[in-house]
Amino acid sequence: MGLKQTDHTAWCGRGRYCQLGEHRSQPTRWQTPYGGIVATLVHNDATGRAYLELRASITIPANETAARRQAVAIATGVHHVIGRAVRTHTVRQITR
Repeated sequence: MGLKQTDHTAWCGRGRYCQLGEHRSQPTRWQTPYGGIVATLVHNDATGRAYLELRASITIPANETAARRQAVAIATGVHHVIGRAVRTHTVRQITR
């Protein structure tokens, strides 16, 4: 069961962050040596599901071939790290 349109999560940013049937936290930003990351928590009223929205801005080489190779390596690495984190968290939750 989802939240009612007027209910907010404790972390909801309200105002312009909370709209279109979703509750969103204020974005958290990290500047890194390779670029920047923005993370936002989101709760969908219709489905009742919560999720983490990530946006990354990463400096890549100007050379197209090198840029494509690096983009594939970055996407593959991100996929593996997220998969590992999700599996680890799920296993911990089940065994408690």
